[in-house]
Amino acid sequence: ITPAPSGKALGVPLGTGVTPILQSIDLSTPVPVPPPVKNIDVKSLIPLDLLILIMAILGLIAGLSTKFLIFMLVSPFSARDIFMLPLWLAQMIGIRKSFLFGTVFDSLTEAGLGPVFVALLDKTGREAAVTIANSEGKYGFLIEPGVYSLYAQKTGFRYPSVNLFGQPQSHSHRHLYFGDPIEVREEVEIVAPNIPMDPMGFSLADFNLHKKAITGRLFRRRNRIKNITALIFGLGFLVTIASVFLYPNIIHNIMFGLYFFVLVLRLFYITKPRPEGMLLEPDGLPMSFAALKVSDADGRLLAERVTNIFGEYHLPIQNGFYYVKIEEKNPDGTYTQVHEHEPTGKEIVDGVIV
Repeated sequence: ITPAPSGKALGVPLGTGVTPILQSIDLSTPVPVPPPVKNIDVKSLIPLDLLILIMAILGLIAGLSTKFLIFMLVSPFSARDIFMLPLWLAQMIGIRKSFLFGTVFDSLTEAGLGPVFVALLDKTGREAAVTIANSEGKYGFLIEPGVYSLYAQKTGFRYPSVNLFGQPQSHSHRHLYFGDPIEVREEVEIVAPNIPMDPMGFSLADFNLHKKAITGRLFRRRNRIKNITALIFGLGFLVTIASVFLYPNIIHNIMFGLYFFVLVLRLFYITKPRPEGMLLEPDGLPMSFAALKVSDADGRLLAERVTNIFGEYHLPIQNGFYYVKIEEKNPDGTYTQVHEHEPTGKEIVDGVIV
């Protein structure tokens, strides 16, 4: 190493002992070079099969949960109700059927409630049978003779009802039940009285005052749920199809079969709109919780329905001519008739009043 002409090296005066140290460095010794950084193998962190499986499962969940999430949008729900989900979802897709003769309903709006846990108790208070009321509040039991009682539970609602306590019927429901013993004498008799439940923290007056904002927000959320679940389901389906061709194995083939099954469910049940009618007020807002009454030519009442918060209803009935009355729910809980078909009646040709 040659010293700088100025007589200084590295800013230190020569002769101070630095130069001998520098000169003692053997430049012929190779300097160790650190090994090159290897590319990170993503497969070693998250196996591709596991990633595909996770995306496929998320897509299946989204595909199956569309109707459930939309329903939960307007139905109080809490962690305590988690135990009801498997049974209720099974009933939604028809795996477990109930005898649908009774109705659990909101004592203020008279709209059906669901899912609601309904237990049939024997005379000792033990559960003889349980069921989950469907999205319209329908439930039922097929039982042997004996003495029984019913118990209903749903987050945000009180049972037995205080609002209708002691009344034999409400405006749209008859044979009301408040917890009294039920004696079944005949063999295999159907037990299914109508069960009112009181909503906690809900006021019809407040709802009508803010109906436009409430229903508008719920409509937007409902559409958002449909779009998001459809997107996740579609992406999962595409990933599954690609995995069948690119990485064929038994798991991917099973997932593809499950997707095909769920696709059929979505096309014909989950997302297929069932025949429904919608009642609207003159200002275009939904006629929430209105009562529809269907009678024959002799004036006999054949069917009743209460619209949901969106003003929608589903009323299957045999083909023929019928008279339909529509009664609007007032903020004070009373009803006002707003429509009645002319004496010629309304012809039903598709089995559903819309």
